Amino acid sequence: MVTIKLRWDSRVDLPAALETEVMDLEVGDVVEFTTVLSWYYGPQLVLTTTIDFTVSALSDQDIVDLDVRYMVEEVSLR
Repeated sequence: MVTIKLRWDSRVDLPAALETEVMDLEVGDVVEFTTVLSWYYGPQLVLTTTIDFTVSALSDQDIVDLDVRYMVEEVSLR
C-alpha cells in the first residue's frame, strides 16, 4: 500500500458534491484516483475539479496479502 499526499489548493472552488466526497475520506480508505501527479517535496496528487476517484473496501484476503507483503519487505530491508 502506498501513501501519497493529496494537495488541495484552497484558491480553487470545488463543486459542493466533490468537496463533500473529499471531506468524507478517512485515514485507511483505499482510493483509486485519476488526476494530475505533481511534485512538491515528493509525489502528490492534485485535487482539481476534474478529479475522478473511487473509494473501495479491502477484502479480508486483500488485507492479508498487504500484511504479508509488508512483512516480507520489512524483513528484506534489514
